[in-house]
Amino acid sequence: MAGETALCDRRGALYFPDLGLLCVSDLHLEKGSSFARRGMLVPPYDTAAT
Repeated sequence: MAGETALCDRRGALYFPDLGLLCVSDLHLEKGSSFARRGMLVPPYDTAAT
């Protein structure tokens, strides 16, 4: 981002070594769709929003 070097980790972390910044995220991709298949009706907006 903006010319900064970033190291991506498959566990959901993004590290910017020059900034000393660690970003951690849990996006819950497809959570709504997965719950809907199991009969738990939650808003299905997570995929489009993410």
